[in-house]
Amino acid sequence: MKKIYFLSLVTIALSTSALAQNFTFVDGDLIEKEISLEEFESADCNILNESDVGVTFGWEVVELDNPFGWEYSLCDYPNCYTDGEFAGTMSEVTAGSETAFLKINIYATAEGVGTYSYAVWDTAFPDDRDTVTFILTASDVSSLDELTADKISVTSTNANGFNISNSSNQSGSYEVYNISGQRVTNGTIGANQTKLVSTIGFNPGLYFIAFQRNGAMIETEKVVVQ
Repeated sequence: MKKIYFLSLVTIALSTSALAQNFTFVDGDLIEKEISLEEFESADCNILNESDVGVTFGWEVVELDNPFGWEYSLCDYPNCYTDGEFAGTMSEVTAGSETAFLKINIYATAEGVGTYSYAVWDTAFPDDRDTVTFILTASDVSSLDELTADKISVTSTNANGFNISNSSNQSGSYEVYNISGQRVTNGTIGANQTKLVSTIGFNPGLYFIAFQRNGAMIETEKVVVQ
């Protein structure tokens, strides 16, 4: 009886492992971007095949909130869809590849916020899905309260992390580096948002937080992790 029970546990463990998600979104599962009015803009997310075999990815729309008047289209690897398709299948990518992607293309004719969410899965395991969301904001640049150095502040909180506060109407990104210049974490900070950045697992010492807006450096702050 003990041997049968042991083999059953091994079988369950192997089955669970086989169904484990074998891909990740390289840029995270939330892509936020400020876009210009009356200009063609795009946002994309590469998909990493973490398995040791080739994978074919499928996708379908989960949410599509496209402001009235905006032109929208979607591309994957290697197709571009122009007829309002809500699902698709990509070409196979090799093990360890980041070739697979989803890319949305927008022409914004008026101010607004577009939200576009897609479920993605390995076609060999269609029930094991993950969702990536794109949020694109189109605003009149002349009316924006821009993300500048005086709009960003960093406050130490406790041993578990520190707060970043953005008091502007524009989102940005941040990267955290240790004293050796190694990047230890990164992320985005939304408009008028305060965000807790976890330092669990960090070694005690001095760290530098670099802030960017639209790819341009705007500020560097320091924080000490105890």
